[in-house]
Amino acid sequence: MARKANEIVQAWRKRVDPEVSKDDVETVVRAYFPTSYRFSSSSGSHWIIIEDDELRTAQEMGFAAGLQDGTMSISLTRGKFVKKWQIDKLLKAIKIKEELEKIKNQEAQK
Repeated sequence: MARKANEIVQAWRKRVDPEVSKDDVETVVRAYFPTSYRFSSSSGSHWIIIEDDELRTAQEMGFAAGLQDGTMSISLTRGKFVKKWQIDKLLKAIKIKEELEKIKNQEAQK
């Protein structure tokens, strides 16, 4: 049975293996960036490209160093795995989105 995205993210926040399954990464990207990702059409190593307006805004405000123009790409290793450093970057992007959502909710309650 496939794990849910939030379970995968919680496990990653505790410990990330040196390489993780591309299936888990795809599950997480689909859940957290449902309209902001695409599979690369080139034959290069880039597998998924995330282009997110909220990450772009956060980057412009100085909160998302390393996510140029709100964009990040995820590459595969041996066609099946994603390296830990890319998972760390993905977790950072998810955290930024979660924080922005909290701010939006606080503003809406005012």
